Amino acid sequence: MMNNDNSTSISYENLTSTVYVELSTVEERNTTYYEYLTSKETTISYSSSSSSSIPIITEAPLFFSIISLTIHSSRIDQQNSYSVDILFNNTCPSKRESNITFIFQSLSLDETKLCVSSFKQHGLITCDNNFIYGVSYTVDGYVLCGTRNISLATKKKLYEIGKPKYLNSTNSATSIDSLIFLPGLFYRLIIELTSVNQTCSIEYSIRDSPYYHCLFKNLPSAQWFVLTYYALADHHQTPSSDVTIVYTDLEDLYFGCELNKNNQQIDFYWTNLTASGYSNLTISILNEENKHIWSLSCNPYISQDICSTKQYRLESGKEYHVIAKLKKILPNYNGQKTGTCSIKTNLSPISMNSIRHEFLNETIVGISWLAHPFHVQARLRNLETNLLEYPIENNHRTALFINLTEASIYQLEFNISKSNWLPLFQNTNYHIQTDFKNLIIENILRPSVNSLIVNTNQYNMSKIKIIYCIEQITNDTIQICSFSNTFNQLIPGTVYNISVTIHREPFQNIFIWEKRSVFKLANTNPSLLRIRTWKTNEHCAGELLNNFSILYSTECILNDKIYNCNQLQCGCRYQFRIIFSEIFINSLCSIFPCDIQLNNSTLTNIQFQTPLETVQNLRIISMSPILREIEVDFDQPYGCFERLILICEATSLKQRKVFINSTVCTDLIPDEYYRIYVETKRIGWETVTSEIIETRLVFISNNHNNENTKKGSFVQSVLIPTMIGILLIPILIVLAAFIFVYRRRRQKHSNERNNQFTINHRNTTTKLNNIVNQVNIFPHTKQTNSKKHTFVSRPIRIKDLPSEYEQLIANNYYNLSDEFHKLRNSLEEIPEFTQCNQLLKNRYKDIIPYEHSRVKLIPIDECDSGYINANFITGLHNPREYIACQGPLKTTINDHWQMIWEQNVTFIIMLTDLIERGTNKCERYWPSNLEDVEIFGNISVCVTACLNMNSYDLRSIQLKKNDETRSIKHYAFKMWDDHTVPTNSDMLIDFIRLIRSKYRSECHGPILIHCSAGVGRSGTFIALDRLLQQFDKVSFYGYLDIYGTVLDMRRCRDKMVQNEHQYLFIYRCLKEEYEKRSGNSNHAIIADEHV
Repeated sequence: MMNNDNSTSISYENLTSTVYVELSTVEERNTTYYEYLTSKETTISYSSSSSSSIPIITEAPLFFSIISLTIHSSRIDQQNSYSVDILFNNTCPSKRESNITFIFQSLSLDETKLCVSSFKQHGLITCDNNFIYGVSYTVDGYVLCGTRNISLATKKKLYEIGKPKYLNSTNSATSIDSLIFLPGLFYRLIIELTSVNQTCSIEYSIRDSPYYHCLFKNLPSAQWFVLTYYALADHHQTPSSDVTIVYTDLEDLYFGCELNKNNQQIDFYWTNLTASGYSNLTISILNEENKHIWSLSCNPYISQDICSTKQYRLESGKEYHVIAKLKKILPNYNGQKTGTCSIKTNLSPISMNSIRHEFLNETIVGISWLAHPFHVQARLRNLETNLLEYPIENNHRTALFINLTEASIYQLEFNISKSNWLPLFQNTNYHIQTDFKNLIIENILRPSVNSLIVNTNQYNMSKIKIIYCIEQITNDTIQICSFSNTFNQLIPGTVYNISVTIHREPFQNIFIWEKRSVFKLANTNPSLLRIRTWKTNEHCAGELLNNFSILYSTECILNDKIYNCNQLQCGCRYQFRIIFSEIFINSLCSIFPCDIQLNNSTLTNIQFQTPLETVQNLRIISMSPILREIEVDFDQPYGCFERLILICEATSLKQRKVFINSTVCTDLIPDEYYRIYVETKRIGWETVTSEIIETRLVFISNNHNNENTKKGSFVQSVLIPTMIGILLIPILIVLAAFIFVYRRRRQKHSNERNNQFTINHRNTTTKLNNIVNQVNIFPHTKQTNSKKHTFVSRPIRIKDLPSEYEQLIANNYYNLSDEFHKLRNSLEEIPEFTQCNQLLKNRYKDIIPYEHSRVKLIPIDECDSGYINANFITGLHNPREYIACQGPLKTTINDHWQMIWEQNVTFIIMLTDLIERGTNKCERYWPSNLEDVEIFGNISVCVTACLNMNSYDLRSIQLKKNDETRSIKHYAFKMWDDHTVPTNSDMLIDFIRLIRSKYRSECHGPILIHCSAGVGRSGTFIALDRLLQQFDKVSFYGYLDIYGTVLDMRRCRDKMVQNEHQYLFIYRCLKEEYEKRSGNSNHAIIADEHV
């Protein structure tokens, strides 16, 4: 722009932008040179290429100059720019409209700032154009006065360097981070800690922020320093610095606390402090309610072990809060470090001196201790099993334990707890020693007559030992002790002193238990009473064969009347009673506790029978050749009997006539020799026979010289002369008529009885489809001489058994005797007896085995015949299902075991006692003691176990031959005497069914059955076993053939089912089984007991 007159012109060659100016406001835009500026007042356009000139109206003289430039910072701290107050002088008249423009040009930044103001002649104008510190500006300007443009007379220089200002420091224990504010441009900012010779030198760089950090590291803690700082515009400038005080922070206080082991004090710990000048470490302790309790001061440089709460007593189960403060005073700074921690004191244990316990019984104990403020759970630990016992009642001061193990050691433990607290497990050294439970002999069992079982109350036998001892109460006896409560091989009917002692071994050689013992007197049951009977001159007598160590008396009872046992009637059944002395028993029980059970009716009573007495003085009083009969007379036997049977036996024909309760033999064969005798019979008794009279029944003639002939001659000589003529004829007619009528009656009676045995053989197969027909084929037989009809079977419908039984016992058992007599003569062919008959090996001379069915042993040498008195008996499943044999003799025991081994026998049924009525019936052929081994021939025998039941004994026997071992079962039935039947049929039937349930014909050898002779009781047992098997398989409308079964057994062995009462007993057992099955049982009436 140029003036119109000769005044100096101003050239604006460098202005290439358009600028808008607003009064007192300039905003810088980062353009290449300048951005556009706006103004509400004036707009001026500049052009560097303009060549035109503007005329300026001037008034002289005109003058425009700057008096002074005053720089001042903004009122807002920490600004990066400043403003300028310009004091100027202007001669432009005030009447003229004019504007003043100041131009600030920075060559270093290549920028221009304009400051425009309304016209003033002189005065102060402020340019707030955000001038930058450290930038040099050239100040020019002009005044537009009317139409004239007046330039600034003299240009000015504007330059202001920024002064650094300390703002603050961020301190740590070892560093200081100082913050300096320095606006604008500068050459270098110098910040230094003079005491440690650390300096920050910061050169200017283009940046947006005027804030500068200087970090000083590795400084000593808790110290103050002089911080010096200044800025240089160029490297030639002499610094003018400012100072301030800075400091490093206190060291971090890593403070902690822990509970001392004694639970009574708190120990504190913190990190080692390196800086000096700390005051004391102050520790404050607060309770759970944050109330201050006490304070203590600790030297921060001394070991933390010295600083604790030793002088204070802490309460158990409380929480304490700890606050620690570390201080040091520095210039312008009162700093401190704080550390906190919390501690919970342990729960207090139970005082050992306060613990007490009391036993309520052997396994219940109560424990008490001083009252405790916290919850207490007591428990007992078994030191041997490590098992825990918990109380049924527990509070803060007592506990009750039950069901503790006897004779044990327990250690008391406590679990002390509080909510939100670490529980305290207190293992005390308090021990409780339980004692034995009260030892009681609860009962004594008597499984057999020679054994006792002592039962005590229950104990834990893992630690406790019980010793059982027994000895007789008599003097000079040996006490037997064992750990078993069972005593065997005792003497029946004897009182023993039983002692039971309990003890256990010491525990850890510290805890010791005293032994405890209890005593009791007890008896073994008397053995089955054995009565020996015999006949005296006038009476029968009975005596007890058993021996008992206790005083006793005996008596014999018949029909509730007591008799002298030495003056009994013969043939009667008596009740023998033994009465043990109550005075003696009471005297024993007054000293010791006792369990004596002797006067028991089931053990001290037994039925026995005196032998039958035979008739005496048998004699013939008459013989009638005409009537073919012989009349006898005899003296009646003294005592009880049921029938007297007169028997006239034809010697040559081996036929006999039987007459019951009669003294006359009729229907005899003339000129035949007869053996005449009388049998005294009673069911259940052994038949006795009178003396035998032998005579010949002949017609009387004159040539006979014997007594009969003399009697006949006398009659003829007397009667014939007197009977003449007509008198002789009527006598003969009457006699003939009498004989005719008598024979007709006998024939009719005989036909009626025989009709019972008549069977329609054509219908046998259809009617008896349930009967097993077993026929033995005998290779060597001989024909019988009997011309009478014989019967091989007599099937009976099961439901008809009661009526058949009643028919048998009717007519004074006549039908029974007749049927049993027919059984003897029913064998069409009699098997041959063995010719290998060794008398020394037979127990009875009339019991000889048949040859075809006898058991033959393997001979051991040339002299051995292989003979044994035993026969195979057919069964329902096997033709050799049974072996019936005699009871072994001393000379045949080896043969007996040889037979058992060779025939693979696994079941032995013994139906006899070794001694009956004082007579040896069988030899003992097994070892008497358990586990004893006896050798018989080449076979070793050992009884491994023995079970004594009421009706039988069971022995388990082990046989060994060479290297082979076998096991057999030996059943000995105890309720059956020879020639009798058991009084209780149920016991025998149950016993038979037991054997049958154990036996399997396909797996085992034959069943060996023996009594004494091997025919009577053995035959009855086999017959019942066979018939009961059939009974169980058919309905009540099926058939049983008792007669045929016995006959079939007799084809195998002679005399099987030896007498009538055994035969009738078979009927009775089957009848009672039917009645039990059908619900019509009446065991109160035993019909055949009164036969």
